[in-house]
Amino acid sequence: MAEHILCVGEILLRLSTPLGVHFNDAAALNIHYGGAESNVAVNLSNLGYKTSFFSKLPESQLGIGLRNHLRRYGVDIDLVLGGGERLGSYYLDHGAGERASTVIYDRARSSVAEMTLSEVDLDKIFEGKTMLHITGITPALSPDMREVSKVIIKEGSEKSRIENQL
Repeated sequence: MAEHILCVGEILLRLSTPLGVHFNDAAALNIHYGGAESNVAVNLSNLGYKTSFFSKLPESQLGIGLRNHLRRYGVDIDLVLGGGERLGSYYLDHGAGERASTVIYDRARSSVAEMTLSEVDLDKIFEGKTMLHITGITPALSPDMREVSKVIIKEGSEKSRIENQL
């Protein structure tokens, strides 16, 4: 059986200054999409693995842009839920020379942070999956995501034992 990797987490909008420009001097910001779990899904997809991403995004132009970004790299987004009002984001002030980069996160009350266990169809998200990737930041997003993550990790672990015995 070919590997099919389920990545669970938050994809973020990154707003960054041009190289060498401080936030307080910037007149424009660059847009990029990313996040630990989504970056893993994209990179594994680029290496030829089948990947699916499970998250929740607002039904807005930004949410559509994030979906299109993942789809462009071959990541299956059929499991991405719609809803909520906010997209998680972060601001990157690129370092230059000896000046280190600075990051400011804005993730409070994002769509994925407000996901509840009642929205998760465990059978659907694990159907055909052989591996699970989730990081420690996902359960830390909110008490609801802590519960969702705990159940997904437990279910993924149980499914892994069953498949490995076959």
